[in-house]
Amino acid sequence: MKNTYKNKVKFSSRYIYQSVYVNPVLGDEACMFTEANLIDIDNNDYLLLKSLSFITDEDLELLLPIVQPTSYMGSLTRPNMVKQIFREYLNKSSSLHGLQWWHISDFLCSRGYAIPYMGLSVEKQIEYGWIKISATTETRNVQN
Repeated sequence: MKNTYKNKVKFSSRYIYQSVYVNPVLGDEACMFTEANLIDIDNNDYLLLKSLSFITDEDLELLLPIVQPTSYMGSLTRPNMVKQIFREYLNKSSSLHGLQWWHISDFLCSRGYAIPYMGLSVEKQIEYGWIKISATTETRNVQN
């Protein structure tokens, strides 16, 4: 996937209505990402996302019902074991795919985690300037 304005807008739309949008001209605080931001997204704007390697136990507990029904992870109920499997996914060795991965990726995006998109790695998203990884495990919760 090329670094084009159109691709950046398509990618960014996955994170709409989350407090992850940063416009450096207006300040470095993340704010709510809405249709107005999406329409006016600039080349210097970026999303401030969380690293999947820092997924919280709370998010893992919410994710377990999505993962368990159709996965080899179904017998794993401890969040630390699921966390290890997600770390393996980051190293390209997970067997999560298809509809299950679609549900999981929607959940992860809804929680502000950076994940690969249409063959574009998180590292490439950073290189393109589309995202930055938050220094904390929580993105800021700013009200607009």
